[in-house]
Amino acid sequence: MVRYLKLIVIIFGSIGLMVGAFFYFQNRIDLGYAWEYSDQIDYDYLATQCNELPVYVYPCLYKVMEEYFQKTSLTGTSIGMKMAFNVMDYDKFQTKYFETDKVRDVQYSLNYIEINNLAMGNAYKHYYGLEGLYGGFLSSLRRFYEKGSYFTDGLIQGLEGPDGIEQVQNDVVKGNFQEKLKDL
Repeated sequence: MVRYLKLIVIIFGSIGLMVGAFFYFQNRIDLGYAWEYSDQIDYDYLATQCNELPVYVYPCLYKVMEEYFQKTSLTGTSIGMKMAFNVMDYDKFQTKYFETDKVRDVQYSLNYIEINNLAMGNAYKHYYGLEGLYGGFLSSLRRFYEKGSYFTDGLIQGLEGPDGIEQVQNDVVKGNFQEKLKDL
């Protein structure tokens, strides 16, 4: 019985190791970029390095993500979005920059759309994998765009709804938000 258990562990462990090695080999360039930028896509780093608004790191994060997305393929873009959204989630609850919670929530919804649009605008530009697997990249790209569009559409519906931008009391800020939403 133990002999069979060892055999099962060896077989499935080998399969797992081969899958992991293939994933690394297929995505090694994107993983390298993610590793290289992981120190810059960090809340603490951005909070100390951001000279624009030290209590609100999103402007600096956007610049880093703009550079990052121009270099990566689909896997790197997905990893970068996860890192950026983690920073934004943390920043959202740390910042005291906004006058009300509603203004902060609307601004961050617009920020999420902006990062998502940035990622969607650059994801198709690079493919670093094996030539024979380019078709898989194209089908993954289609799914990426479907999910990205769904995410953006949901945020836009929320912003245009009764609990969105209309809840902002300051008319100047409300107008700025509506204008930015149109631009996005």
